[in-house]
Amino acid sequence: MDFQTTKQLVLHFIKKELVEEGGNMQLKAILNQLSTFVEENKINFSLSYLRGEGSEQVLDIVNSLMNEGILRWGLNAINPEPPFIGVTAYGRKVLESEGEMPYDPDGYIERLKNKVPNFDDTAELYLVESLQTFLRNNFMASAVMLGVASEAIFNILYDELANSVQSPKVKSNLEKIRDSAKTKQRIDLVRQIVLVTYKSKISHELTDDFESKTDPLFNLMRQIRNDVGHPTGIKIDRMTMFVNLQLFVPYCEAAYRWIKFLRKNKLQ
Repeated sequence: MDFQTTKQLVLHFIKKELVEEGGNMQLKAILNQLSTFVEENKINFSLSYLRGEGSEQVLDIVNSLMNEGILRWGLNAINPEPPFIGVTAYGRKVLESEGEMPYDPDGYIERLKNKVPNFDDTAELYLVESLQTFLRNNFMASAVMLGVASEAIFNILYDELANSVQSPKVKSNLEKIRDSAKTKQRIDLVRQIVLVTYKSKISHELTDDFESKTDPLFNLMRQIRNDVGHPTGIKIDRMTMFVNLQLFVPYCEAAYRWIKFLRKNKLQ
């Protein structure tokens, strides 16, 4: 067992026992509580590891979840002190959310690559940095790294669109600003091409995907570059960054559906 596998177990335990069922958690009893949780839910996890070498990991994980704003000392106003541990208001929102869990970086990347098997190596490099800095509460750095990862995916889509388009005029427009520093200019051109020029030749499912999942992340990418990637003084808070990391997965799924379509079809 490794740290991230144990962390997945602890997060699963906290979500089910504290958030969904309203139970309690005490630091001095956490190992026994986890062992009981594994047995009762028939989870594939080594109890001997949990009670031995993994016991130190569990304490480290609980400490890290406190630093990350998920947990706090005190169960409630009646039991506000150690050894009781409660879930913060932010932690409750995180654990109740349906999207991917940035607090489990390895699991996040694994699930993303299961959904997008050919996920770009360069984008993954920056995404991993974004997840790691997010866990260290460096939200501005995390935002910048996520913006770069988003741009890496956008560049692939942009190039595939340029290869798919057969109109010399449209192709020339794409090639002219391919390496432009003005991200908005490139995003606006892609939007014009897929939602206006060639909309009648593309399925509603893809255009809906673009409008609801892909385009908003393009705008986020531009906003991050403009607001956070430059010395504007604008800050990114924890919840905003959490949501952005969750949105990144459906963005990638939608973008890669477009990439797959463009590789197989020529836009006349």
